[in-house]
Amino acid sequence: MRLAAVIVLFAAALPARACLWDNDTLAMEAKRFPDMVEVSVGRFERNPPLYYEMRLTRVSAELRTSPEKLDLYDDAGVACDRLGRDDEALTWMARKEARLPRGDAEARYRYLANAGTFHIHRWLRAGANRADLSDARRARELIAAAIELNPDAHFGRERYQLKAIE
Repeated sequence: MRLAAVIVLFAAALPARACLWDNDTLAMEAKRFPDMVEVSVGRFERNPPLYYEMRLTRVSAELRTSPEKLDLYDDAGVACDRLGRDDEALTWMARKEARLPRGDAEARYRYLANAGTFHIHRWLRAGANRADLSDARRARELIAAAIELNPDAHFGRERYQLKAIE
């Protein structure tokens, strides 16, 4: 019963606190991860849409001159996700995937985690249509692959994201 309650709370907070990787994530993890009570009552940092629009403008310009900076693709994708621009977020991940160097497990993990999260967000924002589970299935595949690469990332909370998706 306790696990079910945690999953329900996590699922409710999923769009706000899903396992996204960008520079904000790294800064937040350096401080500490908010506990379930903080998340469930909405006590976590939020930025306004203008923040993400400005980030997207800055990152897009920087990637034109430094396309090898893989973390910037994550920043752009997360900015689009926060702005509800799901297709654009997934396009940023496709661009990142095309540049992933062989053997860079951390970059691959972040690609998988973000792309999986963007797919489930797109499915949820589109109305969570059970007749078309393609995004939900793809999200599950990508999140499962991310967990396989790095099971302890985000303090292991992706396991709960995967359970919520399932």
